[in-house]
Amino acid sequence: LGERGRFEEIGKRGIWSQGRARAIRHVAYDVRDMSAEAPMNPEWFQRSVLRVLAQRASAEVVHSLPVYEFDIVHRVQDAFRFLANGKNTGKVVLRMSCAHVAPALQL
Repeated sequence: LGERGRFEEIGKRGIWSQGRARAIRHVAYDVRDMSAEAPMNPEWFQRSVLRVLAQRASAEVVHSLPVYEFDIVHRVQDAFRFLANGKNTGKVVLRMSCAHVAPALQL
């Protein structure tokens, strides 16, 4: 961030301590709890968050999170190891083929 920049933290992981935030001079740091703020003030959420995100997505400045797929039969342990390392960002999907679903649906 440049001088007089503003950082809005919307995640729940990696939030800076007050001391660390104060140590960055000439930058504002604020934490937003979207799960609490959006229901309390839906107009603000729509106006200030969704509109900005939509504009940035249209301008291709914001990109979606990566998706990591694992086959549920052959790679389920790999998927859980991947999650357990705590460094993943994005979505983890366990893929199941129709061949594995069909027998479970038969009565």
